[in-house]
Amino acid sequence: MLTNTASQAQSVIVPDAPDFGPNVVVVTPMMTVEQINAAIAPLPNDPRRQIFFMPGTYGSAEGAANPDTARNIIAAHLNANTAMAGLGKSPEGVRINGALHIDVAGFAALVTFARSLSNLTINPIQRGLPPNTMRWQTSQTAHWRRVNLLGSLDVVGNPPTYAFGSVIANSRITGIVDVGDSRNTTSGPGGKANAMYYVRDSAIGGWKGFASQMVFSGVMGAPADNFGPGGPDRSNAGDKVTLPTTPLSREAPFLYVEEGQYKVFVPKARRDSAGVNWSVKKDVGTSMPIDRFLIAQPRDPVEKLNEALASGKDIILTPGDYQLTAPLRVARADAVILGLGFAQLNAVNGTEALIVADVPGVVLSGFGIGTGHKTSDVLVRIGTPGVRSGDASNPTTLSDVHIAGNAVTTEIIDQDHVLVDGAWIRTWRDGKIEWADAANSFGVVVNGNNVSWTGLWVEHFKKTQITWNGDGGRVVFLQNEPPYEPPSQAVWMNGEKPGYPSLKIADHVKSFRLDGFSTYTRFSNGCECFVWSAIETPVSPTIRFHGLTAASILYPIPGGGFTKGGYKHIINDLGPAVDAGVDSGHSRLPHSDVFGFTANHRIANFPDKLP
Repeated sequence: MLTNTASQAQSVIVPDAPDFGPNVVVVTPMMTVEQINAAIAPLPNDPRRQIFFMPGTYGSAEGAANPDTARNIIAAHLNANTAMAGLGKSPEGVRINGALHIDVAGFAALVTFARSLSNLTINPIQRGLPPNTMRWQTSQTAHWRRVNLLGSLDVVGNPPTYAFGSVIANSRITGIVDVGDSRNTTSGPGGKANAMYYVRDSAIGGWKGFASQMVFSGVMGAPADNFGPGGPDRSNAGDKVTLPTTPLSREAPFLYVEEGQYKVFVPKARRDSAGVNWSVKKDVGTSMPIDRFLIAQPRDPVEKLNEALASGKDIILTPGDYQLTAPLRVARADAVILGLGFAQLNAVNGTEALIVADVPGVVLSGFGIGTGHKTSDVLVRIGTPGVRSGDASNPTTLSDVHIAGNAVTTEIIDQDHVLVDGAWIRTWRDGKIEWADAANSFGVVVNGNNVSWTGLWVEHFKKTQITWNGDGGRVVFLQNEPPYEPPSQAVWMNGEKPGYPSLKIADHVKSFRLDGFSTYTRFSNGCECFVWSAIETPVSPTIRFHGLTAASILYPIPGGGFTKGGYKHIINDLGPAVDAGVDSGHSRLPHSDVFGFTANHRIANFPDKLP
């Protein structure tokens, strides 16, 4: 129907929405500011929730110069499991005068996960902040995609807090991004900061701060590449890893409204991309009518989902928890599964949660994967061992697919030409794992060739976190943490070596490149444990690493004192140790250039000189 909002002098066709279920809110321009703020306000117990804004302008910009006195603005703090998105053809189709923000205090930002913004424009007006500024204090899985922020972004808070970063993709921020300054100097310690961030295919007005690692690929306005220890006294260390383009990217699919109809746009893959691209033209991707999709509900059995896929339907997962008694099977090229509101797929019978066959171009986006209490052998399988499937021009793509389950091996990628973008893959219960059984032993095994990762966190597995057996691997931004609580070094041994590598490149691999790697120990039970080497790799001119760092997090342990241990080496048996025991309980030069770490070390390039 055609509606008109006199206060904003705008008209918009508001189509009848499909049955997205009770946890999807559609905001329209005819609603008052009070109605909107009530509709999008946080709910008790953090239910999985998707909030959409129909095309239009929301709130008043009159208070932009003085946010503390601003009236009639859109204002919401995003609780966990909340996704907010515009339904315009581009982010400029929805304009928010106000702030969709996250403000936390103390150490809370380190556990502020699972919320997102996409496909909208924000004219930031946030009470308590300077004009034209919005706050977003988060760690993993709090991603921005297709966001147009007409101002500056504060990701550290005031007073500053610790956080462990997230992803900004295909977005424009006209102002400055402030991550805080944690640089230790000869004059004293630095402050708290957001330790890491990955920004891809975007445009920014500037970047402020210093921390562990900031990675940029294809970002207009990014700081210059400058990563390394910064000389003998380490007072001039660099934390920026900057690439002019992203080697391979594919934007996440998204819902939008055009001519009174809901549609899903599925972008194509791009190589050597840079800057924003918000087009929905045919040369950029495929627009799909909503009737191509099964609008799934959490109560639907997995058999219904598999029947839909087999019949040629794609799937939209509405918010909620889906209890899968058997694997969800994708055996059709170009199939699309799009999650809303952090939908969650749980394998409850000890099977895989998701199996993708030897078909190219599958697009999976916007949902989580987990288990019940039964242990799965493997939780996610992409492709079949020994089958060289996949398509370089149409890669199977996983965007914002986060995995945390009770499995021996969490994910195996056998298919060639797979792209994983923006994912957190970790053990069940965030590192508090049982050592008496095989569950949570291995993170990800990559057997396929030409597999690409952009913006990944892989954490807390008991043994090797990532095993890379395929050739032509390409990784931009990879973060890792070993398990928090190995019982003892004697228990946590890889043969004769202490600990297990974060990343193991198989001896037969001929080509691989990684830009932006960080790994952090935090043995919070007091174990003085070490990892022999964070990365085990063949040494070759065609296997290259740029911007590597390892650190030990300063953290109290039971009975008093602080964490010890760390890494004997970052790569193979080369280079100095990262040993928290040398200066336990402190964070200062020359042992650490970042406040909050007892010890850290940086490597600019390995081998030393890259072409």
